Amino acid sequence: TSATASYRSIKYDVSVTDATNSRYALYSILITHDGSNAYISSSNVSSTGVDLGTFDADISGGNVRLLVTPATSDSMTYKFIKTAIDV
Repeated sequence: TSATASYRSIKYDVSVTDATNSRYALYSILITHDGSNAYISSSNVSSTGVDLGTFDADISGGNVRLLVTPATSDSMTYKFIKTAIDV
């Protein structure tokens, strides 16, 4: 999460590993907001051509949140690098 009062736009680079099936992916996710709504765009590259998760963004309690839903119930590892731009 990031405070909406502090950051207008955020970029995430997300590395995903599905060790159970030896699958890997890298996502680039862009989020901006207007204080009430979050807007998201993403692109990815995957070792199998299959998404390893779906991403969404929302605003809750004065914070913009990045949400992820894993593609499977397998053990997944997510690593994030976040770059935020002040309001």
